Amino acid sequence: MSRPAGPDDHSSYDGHDDFRRAARERAARQNRVRVPSVLGAHGALVTSLRTGEICVNDRLDEGDIGARFSVSRNAVRSALRLLATEGVVSRSPRAGTVVTSGMTEIPIDNGLAWNVGTDPERQVVVLDQRWVASSPVIRRYLRTTATRVHASEILDLHVGNPILLYTRYTLEEGRDRPLVPRSDDGRFEEVFARAYGSPLARIDSWIEAGSADDRTAAQLRTPAGTPLIVKSRVLWSGDGVPREFSITHYPAARVALSTATDGAGPDDDPVVESVAVPEVRTGGVDAAPDLLRTSAANLRVELRAAIREGIVRPGDRLVEDELARSFGAGRSTVRQALTHLAHEGTVTRTAGSTLAGPIAAYRLNSGVPHRETETGRHRSRHLTSVTIPAAPFVAHLLAPPDGRVVLDEFLSVRDDGHATLYLRYTTPSAEPRPLVVGRRDEFREGFRRAYGRPPGRVVTVVHAVTADADAARRLRVAPDSILLLSERVLFDADGAVREFSHSYRAAAHACLATRTVLPT
Repeated sequence: MSRPAGPDDHSSYDGHDDFRRAARERAARQNRVRVPSVLGAHGALVTSLRTGEICVNDRLDEGDIGARFSVSRNAVRSALRLLATEGVVSRSPRAGTVVTSGMTEIPIDNGLAWNVGTDPERQVVVLDQRWVASSPVIRRYLRTTATRVHASEILDLHVGNPILLYTRYTLEEGRDRPLVPRSDDGRFEEVFARAYGSPLARIDSWIEAGSADDRTAAQLRTPAGTPLIVKSRVLWSGDGVPREFSITHYPAARVALSTATDGAGPDDDPVVESVAVPEVRTGGVDAAPDLLRTSAANLRVELRAAIREGIVRPGDRLVEDELARSFGAGRSTVRQALTHLAHEGTVTRTAGSTLAGPIAAYRLNSGVPHRETETGRHRSRHLTSVTIPAAPFVAHLLAPPDGRVVLDEFLSVRDDGHATLYLRYTTPSAEPRPLVVGRRDEFREGFRRAYGRPPGRVVTVVHAVTADADAARRLRVAPDSILLLSERVLFDADGAVREFSHSYRAAAHACLATRTVLPT
């Protein structure tokens, strides 16, 4: 017969208390807010991978991720499928979901971050060095009428894994500049100054995204069709001359691009000044086969630059033979580039190839991402707002006093067409900052009202990712389209973090632009 527990016998009560405590915790988990946002789950995972909170070879459990990031299990499952498509994780019934790719963060506005001989984990492979036909884009950016330029192509590897494919175009003066300085050559800026007789003064960069074609995929050892980050860059010397134009492809599963600036500072938008450069035909493509360009990926980037700079305009027909002559490429290369542009939605191919629409250039480092000349063309709609426990990737930034943050979701639209999905994490505020403003002074004043201090630094990290069905519908693009993902941290003037955000834009219709002016 069992006896009643005495005043000093707590065994049965301890078990009962454990049961009640487990029941309370289970009820709390069930009542906890679960956000059904696939991109919210995806962004949280991408940031956690980049910051090292999730590491290579980690197994990712759907239930654990849902609880950690306050997202629904269905959203987690869809986000993991996107990461598998992008090559970041592998999924199998037996092993589950495992992280397979680490992430290298590369500054957007560096000349080159390393020297041969000083970093044993880095190596460079020179793939090609020769003269090629010039193009309208290269002539515009280098302010030249030359019909040929010198092209150098390299593959950069980190611990044996390709992390970038780089092509540089220069005139005669720059063809002998070392692609990668040796340890005794000095810093990149010193090598640049010796090559051109003038110091490096300015770097203009445009960040885009696309999918890997067969050739680029083979070089970067990534599956064809996976997302790539693409950087176009112009280096200016101190005498006001543009010296180099380059195109770099990065595998998005292994690389993120980052930059930082003073958000209250001057405009950093690399708008190319109007310049009268006579159009020069490179001649028939059969006249100089040794000058033909062979990279469809680079041609695709140049064609997008031609759209961005207004060399070709919405509604224009893109005729293969004319493009072959103008850009000095073989017809098969032109055809491959147009096929990629059609796949991503930049051109339509119902009756030939026709430019579908413009490509908007957003300021990368600014509190106001669009140009002031576009004031009134952008509007935003506040979709949802929810207060949730701060996930680790945002808790260490915002340090919320009660452990909770506000997640706001916005849809920002340009000209009733191209859109941005925007997820913003903040601590609760009596007067939340408006998302879309027209001028920098409006941004500064809205920031000060919300947080009590003027804005300070802006830190941005850029990824290329794949759209899920819901994001594709909202952004008006095809499912599995490539998106530009920007992580952004806004600091106040005292150095405190006030906002963290993820923004997703359709890569077919947008690029991110930034200008870095070096101290003299």
